[in-house]
Amino acid sequence: MQESTPSIIARKLRYAIAHGEVAPGSQLGEAELARELGVSRGPLREAMRRLT
Repeated sequence: MQESTPSIIARKLRYAIAHGEVAPGSQLGEAELARELGVSRGPLREAMRRLT
């Protein structure tokens, strides 16, 4: 079974947070983050929902 795009994005975000690549309390700009990850904003929103 292939992992969904939102799951992959959520995993990458979790890793970045856990390894200090994202500062605590920092705001994540949706458009910028989507561009950095090379994904559209829909799957990014879903990934962020999974993390909350």
